[in-house]
Amino acid sequence: MPRKLAAKQTLHVFWYHPIVSPPRSWDKWNDFIWHFARHLIARYGVDEVSQWYFEVWNEPNLNFWAGDPKQETYYKLYDVTAWALKGVSSRLPVGGPATAQAAWIASFIQHCVENHVPLDFVSTHVYGNDTAQNVLGTGESVPRTQMVCRAARKVHDEVTASPEPNLPIIWSEYNASYKNETDVTHSTFMGPWLADTIRQCDGLTDMMSYWAFSDVFEEQGVVKKPFYGGFGLIAEDQLPKPSFNALKLLHHRPGADRGELGFGAGDAAERWHACRSSLEPISAGGERRAENGDNCGERLVESTPRARFASGFDAWLLAARVRRHGRPH
Repeated sequence: MPRKLAAKQTLHVFWYHPIVSPPRSWDKWNDFIWHFARHLIARYGVDEVSQWYFEVWNEPNLNFWAGDPKQETYYKLYDVTAWALKGVSSRLPVGGPATAQAAWIASFIQHCVENHVPLDFVSTHVYGNDTAQNVLGTGESVPRTQMVCRAARKVHDEVTASPEPNLPIIWSEYNASYKNETDVTHSTFMGPWLADTIRQCDGLTDMMSYWAFSDVFEEQGVVKKPFYGGFGLIAEDQLPKPSFNALKLLHHRPGADRGELGFGAGDAAERWHACRSSLEPISAGGERRAENGDNCGERLVESTPRARFASGFDAWLLAARVRRHGRPH
C-alpha cells in the first residue's frame, strides 16, 4: 500500500518493508487504481493491457495483509479494485484471492457471485513443503512430490462445484519449497520434481507460474553468494538451475508451442511417477533415497549422461572443495 494511502504504517518483515495496511480511504484507493489503469492503457494500449491478469494483492490470509478481520477486509479491497479496473475498461481481467495454501477459493467465488462483483479468474499459491493441515485441512502426511497437485485437485474441485464452474484457475506461485533449502531448490531433485508436478497437474489448472524467475529478487535483499537456497529458475550471475533445464526440456517437446505436452510412458516424468515413492532430497551431491528403500530418484537422475554435473550447485561445491583441498587424484 502506498504510504500516503495507508491507514497504518504496518510493515512486512521483508527487506524492502512493504506496507500491508488497508487504505485509510476506499474512495482514494478507487481513484488510485482507476488512474493507474488509465495510465497503463494510455502508455501500452488497451489491446495489450487487456491481455494482462490483474491479481489483487498477495497472500492476504498471511501477514501480507493487516486488515482485520482478514477475509472480510480483503473482500472489500477486491471489490473496490475490481470495479475501478472495470470502470476503465471492461476488457481488463481481474481476479484473486491470491491466497497462500490454496485458501478461500470457494468462499471468494461465492462472495463475488452474491455481490455481483466482477471475477475473471481465481488465483492461489502452494508449495511442496506446505502442510496438509494448512492446505487440505487434514492430518495426513503428504510428501513434497505430491502436495502441489493435491492442492491443484482441491481447488479444481472447488471451482467445478461453485456457481462459476468455468472460471480459469491460475497458480500464481508454486515451488518445491518456500524456505531457503539449498539441498532442494538447487539440487538435481528439482528437474524430475518440476516435470512430474506439471504432469500431475495437467488438466487441473489453466496456468502455473513457478516462483520465481531468478534468485535475485527483493524479498531477502542483496544476494551475498551464488547459491543460498533461492526459489529462482536461475541463480546469481545467470546460472541455470535444474528447474530451468526441466522447463527448457519441456519447451522443446513436440507440440509445446501449442500447450500440448503429451506425456507418455517413456518420459522421465512418467518413470519418476512410476517409482510410487515419497522421494525427498537429503543433501547436496548425496544420494536421494525413497522411504521404501527403492533408490528410484538416484537411478533416474544417474541414467542421464553427465548427471553429476546437472546441478550448478554441485559443481560449485566441488570447485570450493578443490580450492580448499586441491584437486583429488
